[in-house]
Amino acid sequence: MIFGAGGVGLNAVSGARIAGASRIVVIDIQTRRLEAARRFGATDVIDSTNVKPVEAVRELLPGELITSSIS
Repeated sequence: MIFGAGGVGLNAVSGARIAGASRIVVIDIQTRRLEAARRFGATDVIDSTNVKPVEAVRELLPGELITSSIS
């Protein structure tokens, strides 16, 4: 899970993809950044202006363990 899809966040997405992460979830408040995160390899994006991020992650990954988080 990556909080923020700015320059650092997008590099984290690329690194996670290269490392073989099966799910890459990105949370941000800007639609254009979330679109960029998808292009960089994010499997799921959450716009935290529309939903509560914690609830969205629980719904997206029910019962799954989050092994890494970058903010």
